[in-house]
Amino acid sequence: MVVKSRFVHLGGGTRTGPAAPVSAERDLVQRREAMARFVRKWGHALPADVRSVRERLADGPRPFLKAIIRSVGRSIWLHLTRHADHR
Repeated sequence: MVVKSRFVHLGGGTRTGPAAPVSAERDLVQRREAMARFVRKWGHALPADVRSVRERLADGPRPFLKAIIRSVGRSIWLHLTRHADHR
């Protein structure tokens, strides 16, 4: 079934422009609060660590370095397994 429906795009104006409902500083605070709520609710299900580098380093260097090593290891493994089929 095809439905022909009128669509009027009202545009996505900038959230920090002159007509913005809140100041740029308040907008940034709202975005950070929303991200924190999202991570609290869904962080366990996300495929990657969504924290900033600064937040990850606050846990100490060991988990940060472990994640980097794991990521590099995956990249090498994927590279090797992709090219193994073409030998």
